Amino acid sequence: MKLAKKYVWTSFIILGLIGLGKTVLDEIKMGSSAYLFGYPLVLMDETRKETIAHIGSNRLSHSINFPNSDFRLLARPNVDTLYSTAWLDLSQGPLVVSMPDTGDRYYVLPFMDAWTNVFARRGTNETGNTAQEIAIVGPEFKGDIPAHIDSVVKSPTNMVWLIGRIQTNSAADVINVAKIQEKMSLTPLDKWRIGERYKGEARSLMDNAQSDVSKWVDDMSVGTFFVKMNALMEKQPPFAEDVSELNKFSHLNIGPNMNFRLDSLNIIERWAVQKSVALTIEKITQAVNAKEANKQGWNIMRNLGTYGTDYKLRAGIARFGLGALPSVEAVYPSSSVDSSGQPYHGKNNYVLHFEANELPPVNAFWSLSMYNQDGFFIDNEIDRYAIGDRSELKFNQDGSLDIYIQHKKPLYDSVNWLPAPSNKFNLLLRLYIPKKVFFNESWHIPAVRQIENQ
Repeated sequence: MKLAKKYVWTSFIILGLIGLGKTVLDEIKMGSSAYLFGYPLVLMDETRKETIAHIGSNRLSHSINFPNSDFRLLARPNVDTLYSTAWLDLSQGPLVVSMPDTGDRYYVLPFMDAWTNVFARRGTNETGNTAQEIAIVGPEFKGDIPAHIDSVVKSPTNMVWLIGRIQTNSAADVINVAKIQEKMSLTPLDKWRIGERYKGEARSLMDNAQSDVSKWVDDMSVGTFFVKMNALMEKQPPFAEDVSELNKFSHLNIGPNMNFRLDSLNIIERWAVQKSVALTIEKITQAVNAKEANKQGWNIMRNLGTYGTDYKLRAGIARFGLGALPSVEAVYPSSSVDSSGQPYHGKNNYVLHFEANELPPVNAFWSLSMYNQDGFFIDNEIDRYAIGDRSELKFNQDGSLDIYIQHKKPLYDSVNWLPAPSNKFNLLLRLYIPKKVFFNESWHIPAVRQIENQ
């Protein structure tokens, strides 16, 4: 009888421990879900605050130079375009973007909501290159728009990031782009009606180059992060499709109009939420790398820009590519391994070979960029961070193209050289307005092969 009672009590203890373990695991999952859900919103707002500290809200700012190896504000910056950006606060009323004719020069004006979705675009691929007047209105706007406005962009949130790009072919081409930027304006609708136009300000992209916003967010305490997230959700509400996700962690007091306090949680919830944040930062990285590279060593995503309920992907792209364009506008195949599946390293030399009839298929242009492990440019002796179809490339006699990727300067010719660091690195191929053969997968990016020093 005593043995039976001992067995019963042991069973109860084991079952209790199993139940406790399951409860802890469930709470960690819920905390992780909450962090993944809110990460893009918090990161966007921190990026906004850092930017408007320099240029203000509802004001256009034009970059007049390319980012270099010191730039840290955004991961994976580009040297293909100059930016014309503005953080919009539509709670103050509609704004009008005046865009001049850009001739045959590619440009895009993407409008990104507070949750990092590109909800609208204007430009070469969407509306052409002719001059246009674009009104941007908030979710509550119910007024009238003048008939001579060319198009209306209705935002789902009052916070909007306009992160325009204008094709820039080289440092010498900056002066030509500046002439377009000088004709752009961003004006409150009531001022626009009476003929006023507010021009943008030309600024060096390096003014706040050292601001690593993603690190700030990583270093936030659990309490700080979720309090900010709750406050932001009151101003920039989630969407109807998010309700089921919000219900998962509402018991932790994480959600719109909720008061998050760690000391109000029970001991299991408190420990689990704190543990979940560190785990989730790692999970965000995994989300970007979750899609395995194809047999040529390239990781290709064709669903960027708008994320729906794919909260992992949304958070991952926010961290490693905030401001990414939708795939119909641009695609960003990345690679971290060579043709043999080995990670890239500066101790080796590589070549990316395109056959004459297999160059990247685009209706605009393409480039190949070099980044370190964190997604930033790498200092090198010729200050070259990317190479592409607007570079002074040297083609082979048969029309094929070889791009040499290595740390040391090639022995014979550096025209087609993309400098690599002495340690690990990653590559990113940008295709602006990709052709159908990219989307139907009848064209494939060649594998990067290891070679001897050229």
